[in-house]
Amino acid sequence: MQTDPTIAPYAKEGEVAIRLTTRAASSLEATGKLKPLEEEIKRRVGDHLYAAEDITLEEQVLRMLTERGQRLAVAESCTGGQLSDLLTAIPGSSAAFAGESSAIRMK
Repeated sequence: MQTDPTIAPYAKEGEVAIRLTTRAASSLEATGKLKPLEEEIKRRVGDHLYAAEDITLEEQVLRMLTERGQRLAVAESCTGGQLSDLLTAIPGSSAAFAGESSAIRMK
């Protein structure tokens, strides 16, 4: 049985989100209670953690590309454009996503 703070893992395809909650009289008190727990999770998860906020993997990828001044282009076949759809659904994605290139078939 958990007390305070609590940890709630939410698993879905390809990722696990972890929600931390606490009861506190102020945000300063809440931060003091949650910070050590956050640091321990970061230590255990290591490089597998892509964000410490509620954003999608594709949002984080675009954010990192934009911060680095890099752009991404993809060539999709079997996925039917799924990666492009995920990226272009995010407002401002054109800053880092160059688009999709169709595969050329040779006869």
